[in-house]
Amino acid sequence: MSRSTDAAPARFTARVRERTQVSPHMVRLYFDGPGLAGFCSTGVPDERLHLYLPEAQADPEEVIDRFRASTARSPERELPLARRSYTVQDWDPDTGVLAIDFAEHRGGAVTEWLRRARPGAPVGLSAASGWYAPPEGTTWQLLVSDMTGLPALGRILDGLGDGARVHVVTEVPTDDDDPGLPGASGVTHRRLVGSGNGRAPSRLTAAATSWEPPDGPGYVWCAAEAATCQEIKAALREHPGQVGASEIRAYWRAGRER
Repeated sequence: MSRSTDAAPARFTARVRERTQVSPHMVRLYFDGPGLAGFCSTGVPDERLHLYLPEAQADPEEVIDRFRASTARSPERELPLARRSYTVQDWDPDTGVLAIDFAEHRGGAVTEWLRRARPGAPVGLSAASGWYAPPEGTTWQLLVSDMTGLPALGRILDGLGDGARVHVVTEVPTDDDDPGLPGASGVTHRRLVGSGNGRAPSRLTAAATSWEPPDGPGYVWCAAEAATCQEIKAALREHPGQVGASEIRAYWRAGRER
């Protein structure tokens, strides 16, 4: 028997529980509520979900009620919702609390929503899925991230065992945005400050591609701005023998409202 492809995807609702300013350019929101019943983590460290945020002119309670009842695969097309992808920073199944970090940009639907979001504000969510998957036999990893990828990067580093050969390159707008990433023996870290935030050109590509990897099959993971991701992909194509596999994801696009 063939499976139908028309079934609506898993859909959840939640409410803002708490807001914390993690750094000058990163806000963490905690969500909870009965609408998260059945939500679960995939365990993949860069797992992301879609957030559905009521637009400013809409009644948020009404819109999220309609979101919950909708059978459309893309409810944002029929409802005043902004849909954006975000990494699951943490999910506690015992308390039913979901944490998501938001890298703050200069404008856009999410920035406006963050300014007015208070405890109790409703949102819609999708199920989570992720991509980070170093192949068996990987001997080294290169992990590259700007502000938007830091929550996923932190989870990746949390899961590494001692002895992993990993080089990390991060880019943050200010010294105060340094996340204090967890590390294990064998992890080196190059931190770039003052660029890559849409105001100053990114230096990630040059820093990432100047690193000399050790021998053996490697794995490259990158989460950054779209143009930077394209540059890193192009650089990797010039050295196919050094990288066994890669996962390079554009988390945002400069010049486009977030």
